[in-house]
Parts: sequence; structure tokens; C-alpha cells
Amino acid sequence: MISRIYRKFRFISLRNRVGTLEQFRKAIALHDLTAASCKKNMERLRPVYNQYVNEVSSPDMAASLELAAFLLTTCQLKGYRKLLDLGSGFSSFVFRLYAKETPGVIVFSVDDNVSWLKKTRMFLLANFVEADRLITMEEFQKTNEVDFDCVLHDLNLAEGRIDHLDQIMQLISKDGLVILDDLHKPDYLMQVLSNLENTSHKIFSLEPITLDSYGRFSMGVIKFA
Repeated sequence: MISRIYRKFRFISLRNRVGTLEQFRKAIALHDLTAASCKKNMERLRPVYNQYVNEVSSPDMAASLELAAFLLTTCQLKGYRKLLDLGSGFSSFVFRLYAKETPGVIVFSVDDNVSWLKKTRMFLLANFVEADRLITMEEFQKTNEVDFDCVLHDLNLAEGRIDHLDQIMQLISKDGLVILDDLHKPDYLMQVLSNLENTSHKIFSLEPITLDSYGRFSMGVIKFA
């Protein structure tokens, strides 16, 4: 009983440190990131997204359309140049669509499932975007690539993602952004908040702009040092 009460109050204490969407906009200078700007990209992405969830993955397993629109909008507004997609899928298309329209952008998509990488590659090529730098986690670790502007951490099941968080924060550039999905899961959220508690990084809720019909939403972590 005492341990449950302690855990509850600790969770509340950690949760209170999460910044709001408005604070996120100010911290990352994204004043034009609005529901309207994301909705515009949602409608643009919807036909390809529907194709993806009908032919490749189910809607409850794929990254949400809301998250996809947020990713595209944020990249467009910030002009990111180097992107890391941990967990290949529809997000790989989104990042590569942005790269196709923004010369000089480099995208890495990393997965721990070789067959899934092949499915992603086929989908990307079928939709006329680049399918380069789709690699396994083992291959990626050998590249020694760092200084990413933006990382989406959506690899495998949420329960195992915390194991990679420290490593990911070392890959991101100063003032870079890490996006964590599935923070509607209390245990995963508790792990993330505990992991970041004694760091200079700041976590912000993106729930108002990424919440989907399954109750899933994302949070953003900014690396301040």
C-alpha cells in the first residue's frame, strides 16, 4: 500500500514537470505550429496514409496520421537537415517526402526487423520517394552518425524503448528534438520522466496536437546541453 501511494505521488510530481504545448512552441521557436497548419498536412498525407494502413500495417500499429502531420509540419517550419527515424514505417515516408521537397536533407530509417525494412522500402519506392539509408540498428551503430536535428523514437514496443533513450540523447544536436510516441501508457511515461529527471533536457506534452482516436499521443524532448 505504502509503495503504491509513493509511486502515485512520485508520478504526479514528475508529470508536473512536463511542459505544455505553448511552452514547447516558445522553447523551440515554433510559433507557426498550429492545429490549422498540422491539419493542412493531415489532409495532404491522408491518401497515402490510408494506403499504408490498408496495405502495410494496421491503424493501431502504424504511427498516427496526427503524428505524421506534426512531423512534416515541424520539419517544414524548422528546416531540419538531418533526421533519424527509429522504427521504420509511415514516418519513413513522411521524412522522405520532406527530404524530397527540401534539397540537402539526410534521413536515416532504422529498425531491428529486416523483413519490416523490406516492406518499408517497397512502400517508399511505390510512392516515389528515396529509399536509401534504411538499415538495421546494428548497422546504424557502426556508422557513428551524430548531430541529428530531429529523432522520432518509435522502435518496436514502447516497453523496450527506454533502453535506447540515453543513447539517443547523445545522437541529437544541441537544441535538437526527440519525439517519443505512445506516452499515453503510464508505465512508459513514468520510465521516461524518471530517466530525464536529473538531466538538462526538457520534456513537453504534444498531446493537444498529436492525440489520435486510440488515445495515443506524443511528447517532445529538447536537448538543451
